Amino acid sequence: MSDVNSEIMDKMTKVCICKGIPRSTMKRAIENGADTVEKVRKATGAGSGSCAGRRCIPKIEELLADYAEESMDSFEYMVEQIDGDYAHLRRCDEPEAGLKLVARAILPPEIMEGTKLKYEMFEYSILKG
Repeated sequence: MSDVNSEIMDKMTKVCICKGIPRSTMKRAIENGADTVEKVRKATGAGSGSCAGRRCIPKIEELLADYAEESMDSFEYMVEQIDGDYAHLRRCDEPEAGLKLVARAILPPEIMEGTKLKYEMFEYSILKG
């Protein structure tokens, strides 16, 4: 499935049926640092509906496991744009993919547009050279 189709499906697929919260919202919370079910619930409001999380918690756990597995890999990014408290990053090995929005608080403070970063083990570092 293409990245565009995957993004559309993420927006349309509801993880928390009671609150109507899509998978894209859950993924964004996880990418922004929510690394436990409780943190995802707090960031998104999931699990606070009439089923009290009985339907969505297993799905959130699955998304967290998928993200943890993916996060063990190492990726290189280019800082394309800095916009206040956020930076827009492009994966160097997938230049056609969309930009990733990352809070500057988790990036090295000295970044600027054009900086190459390495993402490994949940941390960003500046690549020299």
